[in-house]
Amino acid sequence: MKPTHWILLGLTLCVLTVAALFTVQNSGRTTDLSLDLYFWAWHLERDVVVPYLLWGTLGGGFLAGSIAGRLSGRGESTASSYTAPTSSYGSTSATDDDWT
Repeated sequence: MKPTHWILLGLTLCVLTVAALFTVQNSGRTTDLSLDLYFWAWHLERDVVVPYLLWGTLGGGFLAGSIAGRLSGRGESTASSYTAPTSSYGSTSATDDDWT
C-alpha cells in the first residue's frame, strides 16, 4: 500500500471511532419532535433517539446530494470529453512557449 492509503485508512478509522463513541455515549438521549405550521400541527408520538436522528439526517443529505449530482450531470466523468489543446500548426504539442 502507498503511504497515502495508510493516511486515509488512519483518518477513516479515527472518524469512525469518534462516530461510534458519539453514538454509544448519546444513545440514552431522546428528543420530542413536533411541527406547527399554524394551520396544521404535527407531533411524533414516541421520542426519537438523538444519534439515530443525526445519522438519518446525514444519510438523507448524502442521498439527496448524490441524486441531485447525478440528475445535473456532474456525476459523470469529464475526462472523456477532454480534448488536448492544439497549436496553430495543427500539432498537439505547444511549441509557442513564452518561457523558453
